[in-house]
Amino acid sequence: MNRITNLTIYMCLLIIVVMAVPSFAQAPVATGVSAKMNWMELGTTFLYGLLGIMLSMIGYKVYDLMVPFDIHKEIAEDQNVSLGIVLAAIILGVSIIVAAAIAS
Repeated sequence: MNRITNLTIYMCLLIIVVMAVPSFAQAPVATGVSAKMNWMELGTTFLYGLLGIMLSMIGYKVYDLMVPFDIHKEIAEDQNVSLGIVLAAIILGVSIIVAAAIAS
């Protein structure tokens, strides 16, 4: 796999973790029989994580349409590190906004 694919996978995993933390952090601590995992909450967290990933990808595509150059060529072929950093910041910013919208 190339570096862009690895970066995409790591960013998706980071988004899933960031989106899952608020859901489980608010759950009350239970003991005994009621301490079993709530599968409904886990399922909704997973769905919200997928929604967040899709919205982050849409944000990336919107940014790709806005710039006058080919992002893939700049990052993959020309090794433009500064564009990669800006792109990562944009994806992270969109992810934080989506996480805040889903959490509220």
